[in-house]
Amino acid sequence: MENQRVQLLLTLLPKLPLILRVAILHILRRSESAKYLDLRSAITVSLLRSFIAPDRPTSISETQKLTLRDPGIKGRIWVSNYAAPPPPETGVKDALLAAIHHLKPTTDIAIPSRSLDILPVESEWTGYRADAHPNSTLPLISEKDKYAELLKECSSPTTILYFHGGAYYLLDPASHRPTTKKLAKLTGGRCYSVRYRLAPQNPFPSALLDALVSYLTLLYPSPDAYHEPVKSEHIVFAGDSSLSWERNAEFDYLPSVTAKSFENHLPWWELLADEDKFLALKLKQDGIKVVFEEYEAMPHCFAMILTNLPAAKRSKLTALVEPNVPMDRLVEATLSKGLIPPVVMEFPGITAGGGFAGTAGESSSFKHGFFDDTVNEVEMVLANGEIVRASRNDKGDLFHGAAGAVGTLGVTTLLELRLKEAKSYVKTTYRRTQNVDEAIRMVREQTQNPENDYVDGILFSKDHGVVVTGTMTNEKPATQPAQTFSGAWDPWYYLHVAEKTRDASTAAIVDYIPLAEYLFRYDRGGFWVGRAGFDYFKIFPFNRFMRWFLDDFLHTRMLYRALHGSGESARFVVQDLALPYSTAAQFIDYTAKILTSGHFGSAR
Repeated sequence: MENQRVQLLLTLLPKLPLILRVAILHILRRSESAKYLDLRSAITVSLLRSFIAPDRPTSISETQKLTLRDPGIKGRIWVSNYAAPPPPETGVKDALLAAIHHLKPTTDIAIPSRSLDILPVESEWTGYRADAHPNSTLPLISEKDKYAELLKECSSPTTILYFHGGAYYLLDPASHRPTTKKLAKLTGGRCYSVRYRLAPQNPFPSALLDALVSYLTLLYPSPDAYHEPVKSEHIVFAGDSSLSWERNAEFDYLPSVTAKSFENHLPWWELLADEDKFLALKLKQDGIKVVFEEYEAMPHCFAMILTNLPAAKRSKLTALVEPNVPMDRLVEATLSKGLIPPVVMEFPGITAGGGFAGTAGESSSFKHGFFDDTVNEVEMVLANGEIVRASRNDKGDLFHGAAGAVGTLGVTTLLELRLKEAKSYVKTTYRRTQNVDEAIRMVREQTQNPENDYVDGILFSKDHGVVVTGTMTNEKPATQPAQTFSGAWDPWYYLHVAEKTRDASTAAIVDYIPLAEYLFRYDRGGFWVGRAGFDYFKIFPFNRFMRWFLDDFLHTRMLYRALHGSGESARFVVQDLALPYSTAAQFIDYTAKILTSGHFGSAR
């Protein structure tokens, strides 16, 4: 370790003038990158550029050989090598060539035909090795046994089919192990990093055929494969790219364009950002949901190398949240970036720390689990004063144990929370049910519908139930106004639903609700507990005018204070329960008979 430090210092010593120059220009805000990068990132990019940019022209073979060096395997990573046998039939190759032929220009341009061999495709299974020391090497066991150990540490079925970068002629899965290790850690899954054939030794479409064979290998493994068949919905395609080569030269560490002119140049294709834009457009045209994000002035693979940059953190779709942050402030901050937490507690004053220390399940939990299931990592102060970070793959017992433990294992000080793309509205559909069994059956059906982002239900009485489903959308009919619930004159949500579905023959009714309004739809009135305040102060009639007049006192933050300050909390039982479908109807019948003497209460 000491020798490595000395070697690093000797390597950086000649770069001191460069480091000083970059630092001075950055501090004085005289460099182009100063408004995009912090000082540490700016120095990192400059140093990388100084090492990568060649002092003299080099041949393709020299450059390729340099990038194919295996740096070895050390630290918190599992690697298992596997060579997938080619399919016994030629149908895969024929289908690929036919697809390429179909893409040729409409003019009569002849596409050269080449012989294309279908060969075994080598790949690396990569996983995160949580308990390993930073200098640990892999145990001397078979590749199959390494894969078995790797699989033991996977907490998710996610399988990332990874194609390394390198403009089709450089690099290797070995050079991208830090990336695949990080992806495995973040997802709790595994990476299948493909050693596809490189150009120019293997002309197009050799690499594309290897990619197709690798995908089919995951779906339909051969009898001697290490893995079981992977479901298509568990496979994520991934790779690495960058911004445009010439336009981004000022900010990137990749070698800049060396040609003085492209006049009479052979036809060529931009391999970086422009290719990604074309791919996103093509996917959208084919009816596939696409989220395309472009980050201004960021260097190649910035999210993996410059992890402290705000753009890198956003690209991970995560937020670092302190425990005292309430839901309304969290939603406000993430919506400004076009993002939203997958699970948001419906009362705006509930904090992120409370959602983790307690157990919070909301109308999106059928898809994403409890609030703590959306937490990637937690920072805690233990009873002995030690500050630790825990995740599914690192101190996993503490991570899982602390969720819902009400702070008994330590004090939470920071949460890394997953985010997802937000949209403008929730298309909310109300379906009337005639009895409890029908309501339970409909809830079960709707939670199995992948189009739904939210599923909720209200029982007003034994013969008046409503199942509410929500789908995020950016489209709203121009003739339909947005429905809101936060204004003082707006209806309380549960009263609105009851009124909309009062007629038993009512067909499904649709509202378009702004996303934040939907998430906190129960804030005014605290579900329906706010009605009890009018029963407590009998001088105030329960009507729309008085709800408007007393609105400041009827939001959940104030209702909580009133409930405890008045002593009324001693007369109420408020309990969240998770029940199996098979016993839900029986439990509802029990509460109707025992707790309320057969009366559910009416919606007014």
